[in-house]
Formats: sequence, structure tokens, C-alpha cells
Amino acid sequence: MSIEFEFSSDLRANLKAMQSLRPVEVTIGTDLTDPPYPYFLEFGTSRMSAHPSARPAYEETKGQMAQVAAATLATHFAQKRFTQRSMHAAGAAGGLVLSNRWKQIAPVETGTYRRSIHVETEDVR
Repeated sequence: MSIEFEFSSDLRANLKAMQSLRPVEVTIGTDLTDPPYPYFLEFGTSRMSAHPSARPAYEETKGQMAQVAAATLATHFAQKRFTQRSMHAAGAAGGLVLSNRWKQIAPVETGTYRRSIHVETEDVR
């Protein structure tokens, strides 16, 4: 997949800002670990068949996630406010696409499970 941007006349300033940016790691997951209920749902157990929702949600939304992230970066770029915060905003915007779909197709609604699905971003060092 390729992402294309239309560059403004301020290309040089924007490219200089981009050179100082660090990659951002986006984590979409759940905090439920004791017991690891989401893992049991996704992969099944010896007594329960799998009811995957994270993997199908990812497969359904991976193209849309990239588009939303690219659009967010393009907006920051066009508004001449392209900073490290732009990278986090793009990652979070793309991640929200996946987390929203994951919540929609989660196989059970205990309330706790769907509310525990969230997006985090952090700088890669």
C-alpha cells in the first residue's frame, strides 16, 4: 500500500520538521490479564472453541487505519504544525478505527471486556 501527499510551498520547512521525528508505536489491546479472558476468547481453550474478534477486526480495518493515519498526518502537514504530537495523533486515529470495530464484533458483552479495549501510543526509542 502506498500513501501519497500533496505538498505545499512550505515543503522544505515541513521536511526539516519531519527529519527530527521519531517513530511511534501504537498498541491496541485490553488490560484484562487475570485471568486472560480476551486471550481465551480469541484462541479458545481445551473446553471452549475460539471466538476471535481482534484478528478479524484488524483484517477488516487495516486499509482504513492506514488511510485515517495518513489523512491525519496530511492535515497536520498542511496546517504547518507537524510535530512529534502529529505522529501520536495519526497513530491514535488509526488505532481508534480498529478498536471501534473490535468492540463492535466482540463475541460477548460483559461490559468490562468491551470497555477494556483501548489505544496507546508511545515514542520508539
